[in-house]
Amino acid sequence: MQSNNSLILPVKTTTQHPAIQLLYALGYQWGDRVTGRNIQATKNRSEKGKNTDWQAILGKDNLDLQEYRWIDGKITADGRHHQDGLGWLHQENNLAQKQIYFNVNAGRRNAEIKLAYAAFFESDRGTFEEQQTAIDNFKIPPTAVVRTRKSKHTYYKLNRNDSSLDNWTNLQERISLYQGSDPAVKDGPRLMRLPGFYHVLWDGESFNYTLCELEICQPERTYSKAEIIAAMDDGKCQPYSPQRYRAYNFACGKRNLIKQGWNYPLLNPDQFRTCNESELDELYTRLRLYVRLVDLQHKKGSEINPDTAWKDSLAEINHRHQTEVEIATVTPTINPDCVSNSHTDDLTLIHRFARLYGYGWHRAGTAGSRQNWDTCQCPVHGSSTGSTDNLHINRSDFNYEIGTISCKSGCPPTDIINAFRHLAKDAGDETWNWDLTSWQILKEQSRINTLSYQPDRLLNQEFFTEDMAETIPQSGLVLIRSPKGSGKSRKIIRPLIAELKSQNKRILSITPRVLLGIEQCHKFDMIWIDRFNKLKNQQETASVGCCWDSLWKIADENWDVVIIDEVRMGLKHLLTSTTAVQNRRPEILKKFRELINRVTNNGGLVLLADADLTDTEAKYIHSMCAANTPVYTLINRHLGKVKKCTYCTGEKDSIREQLMIAIAEQIELKETDINFAPIVVCADSQKELEALERYAIKNYPQLLERSMRIDGKTSVEEKSKDFISQPDGWISQHKPLVLWYSPAMSIGVSIEIDWFKQGFGFYFGVLEPGEFRQMMARCRQLSQFTLWAEEIGKQPGGNRAYLPTNVSNNYTPSMQDSLSTEVWKLASEIAMNEAIEQGIGDNQFTDLMVNMLKTMRGDNSWQNPHLIALSEIQARENYAKSQCGVQLRQELIDEDNFEIIDSVSEGGKIGEEIAIEKEAIKREDAELLSEGASSSMTLSQATDILSHPLSSYKDRKKAEGVKLRYFLPGVNLTTDFILERKIKDPSWLNQNFLYWLATHPQECKILDAAQIKNHLIKWSHGDIFLPDLHLQLPKAQLIGDLGLLKLVDAGFKYNANSLEVKAIQGKAIAYKGEIRKQFNLTVDYRTSVIRLIGELLKCIGLKQVMSRINSDIRWYDIEGQECCDRKAVLLAWDQRYCDKTYAVHLVGANGIRPRFSNSSLLLNQVLL
Repeated sequence: MQSNNSLILPVKTTTQHPAIQLLYALGYQWGDRVTGRNIQATKNRSEKGKNTDWQAILGKDNLDLQEYRWIDGKITADGRHHQDGLGWLHQENNLAQKQIYFNVNAGRRNAEIKLAYAAFFESDRGTFEEQQTAIDNFKIPPTAVVRTRKSKHTYYKLNRNDSSLDNWTNLQERISLYQGSDPAVKDGPRLMRLPGFYHVLWDGESFNYTLCELEICQPERTYSKAEIIAAMDDGKCQPYSPQRYRAYNFACGKRNLIKQGWNYPLLNPDQFRTCNESELDELYTRLRLYVRLVDLQHKKGSEINPDTAWKDSLAEINHRHQTEVEIATVTPTINPDCVSNSHTDDLTLIHRFARLYGYGWHRAGTAGSRQNWDTCQCPVHGSSTGSTDNLHINRSDFNYEIGTISCKSGCPPTDIINAFRHLAKDAGDETWNWDLTSWQILKEQSRINTLSYQPDRLLNQEFFTEDMAETIPQSGLVLIRSPKGSGKSRKIIRPLIAELKSQNKRILSITPRVLLGIEQCHKFDMIWIDRFNKLKNQQETASVGCCWDSLWKIADENWDVVIIDEVRMGLKHLLTSTTAVQNRRPEILKKFRELINRVTNNGGLVLLADADLTDTEAKYIHSMCAANTPVYTLINRHLGKVKKCTYCTGEKDSIREQLMIAIAEQIELKETDINFAPIVVCADSQKELEALERYAIKNYPQLLERSMRIDGKTSVEEKSKDFISQPDGWISQHKPLVLWYSPAMSIGVSIEIDWFKQGFGFYFGVLEPGEFRQMMARCRQLSQFTLWAEEIGKQPGGNRAYLPTNVSNNYTPSMQDSLSTEVWKLASEIAMNEAIEQGIGDNQFTDLMVNMLKTMRGDNSWQNPHLIALSEIQARENYAKSQCGVQLRQELIDEDNFEIIDSVSEGGKIGEEIAIEKEAIKREDAELLSEGASSSMTLSQATDILSHPLSSYKDRKKAEGVKLRYFLPGVNLTTDFILERKIKDPSWLNQNFLYWLATHPQECKILDAAQIKNHLIKWSHGDIFLPDLHLQLPKAQLIGDLGLLKLVDAGFKYNANSLEVKAIQGKAIAYKGEIRKQFNLTVDYRTSVIRLIGELLKCIGLKQVMSRINSDIRWYDIEGQECCDRKAVLLAWDQRYCDKTYAVHLVGANGIRPRFSNSSLLLNQVLL
């Protein structure tokens, strides 16, 4: 060990830069890796600067430096390279006002750190002379000292044979406690200032520069950890203990808040360095209580004197603390990325708090823990013995609210949670007061929006190279996530298909939309499924494209390769669409599952590609693959070129007017004019898009021949098909001035030609933000957009939960309960009757149903990969649409590299005229429906039209009118009736039908039984998929059970104190879970019963109105019962569903009584 030397030894004369001298003095060697960060000096403490991360190779006199990005906890070396690293650092320091730091232990995180180079400390307390005195009074002299603006950074180089990270943090804690220095200097990747560069500070008027000087540099001074610890054993400070350090750290943390305007006049961190061990616990308790009381005084103006925390008895102070310190939780404005790096073991926010702030925390299953339990010291009562095993948090039995928490001393869970929150708050954790469920939502949303598969190849390039396809494996599961326009189709899929075809491999490409599939077939030289049967057994059928709706027709063929481009939208279509895929969904799901398994089991290839590919899609399909199927993951993180977007909220009229002004300007220009700038307009609202085009053409008739609209109405027209199959060629030939498109062209179609110069977008929240970004990206060369966005999107009907488990729980009732109901028994009886009529034997059918229902029952949760994927997709959509505008804006920045110019748009005059166009569109739709209803078209013909994906819009509307005629027999389906009762108010028929079902419980049971029967038959030939089962009986029964029908039938006026209303209020509390599940309404003791009744009446097609106010009592009445249209549809349903022949058709001549001996035993066999 070196002898003490109280003099400041000068740095040896050398031409080396001080930073290089320091690195060598600390034990770095030529060729070692050095890491650091340049932190922007800002004019405002709350302003986040633009920092630069770097890593370098140490040379003799310089650093060979590479900038890097820190992505998902990993270094991605995609930045600039600087051979003269010191020169670049000086430019960053002098010209960009950045502060130059390095990681003393050469690593951004502990996992990267191979050794601890030094022990070190830093304190800005006192003058430089006082700081030097503290350094000199240490028994061992430092290896190096760096003087900054206010403090001296002191280093003690560690012996190479004692330089592991083991106990290094403990050593740092001991040093900070002994020296009274910054206790935060204890983490392995700690950043410290490099000498030879300026400490940059904004003083309110200008930047000040103070040179960081290397005052001492003695490389020969090297120590072991034991020598450093021994040097602190001189009685100047009480012996180290974790509790003493914790108290000192807490006190220093509060002292640091003084800089931010907080005032703790009686706060003295040094007392925890010198107090006796017997005093430590009490002082620490009093300090925490003192701090809480100061906080209350500072925040809430509390009149309680904080000084009493040092004077009164602990019992009194504890009581006051429990009764007066409150934490009001908040629901944050949620961005999933803020928890994207959360510890994977943090099941709930409480698990996170325990891991980060629980003293002595141990993960369940590790040394010091208990089986299935995380353990740490209780933050409420601590421990008189220092135990770190008196608080247990269960990892296997928890809920999203609090988890299962057990304290040996019986501290209430709420007190424990609040104590953890205070610790989190003291540590500056932004989640300290978050609502527990909100954190869980954030974590789950981050998970289902991320691709966590370890990349086999991680790229950061704008476009794929020509040889990229050669690097893709030709077997196993391949995952490709790369930005839009990077060349997934052109540079990977197309050449890969060509190579596989040359090997006589049979290739199947599946797409969510017919037009996309046809366009891809043209692009990939494949045939569409329509030609498959005609060309079957010919070589040309080696590569075929189909949409999900038609997969069942060819899934059983011998395919070697399955390609699913745009897989995110594809699987959403497969699992949620109400098109033709819904009618055969169980069969399609089964065939798809078997197809993936068969292809991978035979050594084939399954390729998934999407710009926004996530674990939801990857793991769903991975679960279908054969065991041990290899997975290859290619991720390209390039953001593309910088694009600009004027992002508008508020009124949309001003953006509409800007669009019309742009059209007016362009309509007079020629292609050769320098200002000629064709326009694209995208909207996720069909009616908005069509109305805008109509208005534009009405005002500028010459636009008619220069306008192209692709949407649900036009997409099957020949003109649209030609455009979609070859968009660049079509544009080159026809040169449209304006291209309008809806979600019908949201994916797949890529316009590479540099024709369109202006972009306008209207986002109503019908699509998810990611889906709308896909729409915006159809024109690859377009770099400027003017976008209007709704703040809250159109929420999907039914389940609106943000957590996948909550979504699936609504689909998975207890099998024991469900199978014991009369409805399920009735459904099984109907199915058996039909099976017998079709020649299936009684015993054969019973065996089939028993096996299927046992499979459904499983572990009583009805879970399968399809339901898990659907739940994640639904939760993701629910969450995104609840804040669609905010999320779209953030995703445009994070995912598509847009520079956002925010704007709040105001109203304009165009709105009324656009509304007139929309009304005209609605009336035209009503006329088509009415025409179909009065036509001679049969129901089977209508069904065929609706199931064919290429049916025209007019034919589909007429077919819908036919179905409406069968649903409402005897009702005069005039244009006006359909316009008012179906198109303008799409919920009206469903609401009134629910009322009819609630008043006809037996018919409701029969209808649900018939629906279950149909699904039982489908499930017997496919995979079970509960979300397609939409039973009405639970809703209808709940309406009756709540007493709402009695209130409606009574026909009198009521107020909040009426007996009938009070009865509904009491039942609502009892049925609050079902009310939330069936009607998405929250009920608790604060809920206004009048408001609840009003919402429930809407659900059955009625309206609550206030009729009068007498003596401050508000009286209400119910409107809508005498509506002629309502009476007509109720009578129609009486005629349709109460007819005896209809009931016999459903349940057979013997009604609901068992017809076959085995049927009565069917469900019992399942339940045993």
